[in-house]
Amino acid sequence: MGYEFSAEARNDLQEIWSYIAAESVSAADGLEADIYRACELLAENPRIGHKRPDLTDEPVLFWPVRGRYLVIYRRGSKPLQVARILHSARDIASELEKLMPHPESEGSGLRHPNANTPKFSIRFALRRWT
Repeated sequence: MGYEFSAEARNDLQEIWSYIAAESVSAADGLEADIYRACELLAENPRIGHKRPDLTDEPVLFWPVRGRYLVIYRRGSKPLQVARILHSARDIASELEKLMPHPESEGSGLRHPNANTPKFSIRFALRRWT
């Protein structure tokens, strides 16, 4: 089955590794290996992730790694498409919003119920895979 990373997910992983490697290369390598193992697990069991309706209504699921990182992936894709890998302390909604605002929110008056920013749409980022 397998998995593939979006350009954003590859960049996320590089940033995470670089940040941790500044203190310990072996710790960075270990976390990177755990993230790859999580992606392999998700590729074999794509339904084990959870939805986050507080962040998006798009067809993506979330999977924690070491309780601090989130692998965000497209549900039902073959191969599994990893959209982002983010630290849980980051503003996940804002990071997801950077990819592209939800089309219904632009000019329609429909807004995210928890903020004054449009709801995230991952469809733009995932189109590159289809």
